Amino acid sequence: MDIVEKIKKIMKDRNISEYRLAQESNVPQSTLSSVFRRRSSISIPTLQDLCDYFDISMSQFFFDPEQETLYPVTGNQQEMLEKWLTLTPEQQQIVMDLIRYMNDNDNKQRSE
Repeated sequence: MDIVEKIKKIMKDRNISEYRLAQESNVPQSTLSSVFRRRSSISIPTLQDLCDYFDISMSQFFFDPEQETLYPVTGNQQEMLEKWLTLTPEQQQIVMDLIRYMNDNDNKQRSE
């Protein structure tokens, strides 16, 4: 999957229109249009702006589950990562808060 296809997939998974992406990511509509219609290549700073908007790192963006990973992950971990990428930033924050809460409680119980 190339960069443009990957961006479009994330947008589709998160139900984000091109217009909304331009408005909320501060990447000009004309830039997105040009990239999506393949009249120009995406620049690294623009891709970084989009990754920031999607709340993912560049390495997460380029992660390909079809390829071997540097660190082996279980099927459940892979599924969690795939689901994570479809969440809105607000939903991701809720999940992180829940995980931190569960982890803190587990650590407290172990120390008692």
